[in-house]
Amino acid sequence: GVFKGCTNLESVVLNEGLESFYGNDFDDCAIQELKIPKSVVAVYGKPHCENFKGFYVDPENEKFCSIDGVLYSKDMKSLQMCPMSYEGEFKVPDGVEYTSSRAFFSCSLITKIVIPDSVWDIGYESFSQCKNLQTIVIGNGVEEIDEGAFEDCEKLDTVVFGTGLKRIKKHAFHNCKALTKVNLPDGISNYSVTLFEGCSNLSELTMPEWMEKHRSDIMEYAHGKK
Repeated sequence: GVFKGCTNLESVVLNEGLESFYGNDFDDCAIQELKIPKSVVAVYGKPHCENFKGFYVDPENEKFCSIDGVLYSKDMKSLQMCPMSYEGEFKVPDGVEYTSSRAFFSCSLITKIVIPDSVWDIGYESFSQCKNLQTIVIGNGVEEIDEGAFEDCEKLDTVVFGTGLKRIKKHAFHNCKALTKVNLPDGISNYSVTLFEGCSNLSELTMPEWMEKHRSDIMEYAHGKK
């Protein structure tokens, strides 16, 4: 939080030789971009700034790269962070295998996410608090949705699950109050009964036959009875 709340700070130069920094160093500043020098090997979180457009990485950096302000690992297998100002539909590039913890946290202007078959894991709170996210299309390669992945996505009303999904962890869709209908794929082998906790308008739930024994528990958590 070194520069947190410096509301007139518009430009920051990160010096060559710097190895790491925290995104919250620049919370509530007026900066629009961060240029990451080749020496940086770790970035901990993104700035919570409404005007922040994204990261731009020195091509010689061996750990990271960026496309349109979005930060990726150098090999493009991990999507690290998306700036909060990104608007509309976001398509995760083919070849990405993992959306990192809180990668899209508080990206409240995104309305639709499309995840390709190359992704196998949606990380912890990856899309948490995307307040205007309405539609998520999950590729067939996704095997796990981590804890709180879509927590507090209040307008999320359409979830298309891929056929490869095996595990959904607790609170994955916590407080997604616009969800009314969910169709879980047959391949699920592990899940938490709290995955839809707080989804108070959920009325239609299709699930594999072996999960039916826990239907009442899942719905009671959804409707606030547990």
